Amino acid sequence: MKFKCEIEIDWINDESTLDEAVKLGIIKEVLSKISDDAKNNIKVMVDDKLIEKIESTINDTLSNFLNRPITITDNYGDVKESYSDVTDMLKTKFDDFLLEKVDKQGKVAGRSRICSHGDKPRIERLLENAAKETYEKIKRTTDKFSDTILRDVDNKIKEQLNVSLKEKISETLVKKINLDSVLA
Repeated sequence: MKFKCEIEIDWINDESTLDEAVKLGIIKEVLSKISDDAKNNIKVMVDDKLIEKIESTINDTLSNFLNRPITITDNYGDVKESYSDVTDMLKTKFDDFLLEKVDKQGKVAGRSRICSHGDKPRIERLLENAAKETYEKIKRTTDKFSDTILRDVDNKIKEQLNVSLKEKISETLVKKINLDSVLA
């Protein structure tokens, strides 16, 4: 008796064998994996180089901007102020801002209003206000603390007076009624 069985495998060509089909499948998968790994590695390398280049460009641009000399002119082109770099200009402007005279409300003591004796540099006003706020916070905290302590001390005194009075009254009553002689 002969038994004949045919299996049709659609992924194998008529011209190739099972070994060749498996070999091609393995090669295809390995190449796909290598290709994906290579793409990922290249992407990481390109991203790193791109970030490095962007940071370098930003640093160079900022350095050029901050280190260039600054000249401020009026409407006629006459030089009003000149600075060696942006940092020097910012320091000067910030110093001018902090040393500018202001009134109690923080308004600039300008040419349009009369300068009073109460005008002080802005930094002094800022420090005064900060000190005042800090003092008020500390005062509120100490007031609450002292109120709590006074209340506690007052309660303790009342408690002790109450206990002492009860003892004195009980002693006096015992002596008055002469409880010792009644009990004996």
